[in-house]
Amino acid sequence: SVAIVNSSVIGPIAYEGIGTHGDGHVLAGNLVQVKGSSQGTQGHCFYISYGNGVQILYNIAEGAPGYSLHVFDQVRQRGDFRRVISNLLVEGNVLKGSPERSGMILAMEDGGDWGTYGNYAENIVIRNNLFLQNNHHGLVIGANIRGASVYNNTFHENGRQGIYVGDARTTSAVDIRNNLIYQTDANGFCRN
Repeated sequence: SVAIVNSSVIGPIAYEGIGTHGDGHVLAGNLVQVKGSSQGTQGHCFYISYGNGVQILYNIAEGAPGYSLHVFDQVRQRGDFRRVISNLLVEGNVLKGSPERSGMILAMEDGGDWGTYGNYAENIVIRNNLFLQNNHHGLVIGANIRGASVYNNTFHENGRQGIYVGDARTTSAVDIRNNLIYQTDANGFCRN
């Protein structure tokens, strides 16, 4: 496991400011302020892929054209392995100002040109975070999720809505409670 604590990434990025795959990592107290990405909307402040027991704690993520926090993985080549994100804690973060996407996405892709492998994410806790002024949504929950708890977060002035849960039949056991969502009409963020 790796701990990245009280570090800063400021300026342009490629795919991510800080990224992980593997078990037991801790990202805490970091500042990632993105000023553009060579990968366009595939550039994220934090990119979390497969692993167990990762903790994303009290970070500030701002300005990525992609997502402030991108929790996602996918089949990457023929003969790939099953990719699982499990027991992830996202707590106390400020995820703001994505000019083209959303504050956070939680999803797993399974399939494509090389077949399906059974990729999924499970036992995800998202609590006490601030999702602020992102272009589309504060939080997006997509496919292949087997258990996510979204508690005590604040969603303020995100473009389309605070929380969006897709209708994928592969998503189950999503529990959303005690969140504060503040939106206004035509808040000026959702451009596309």
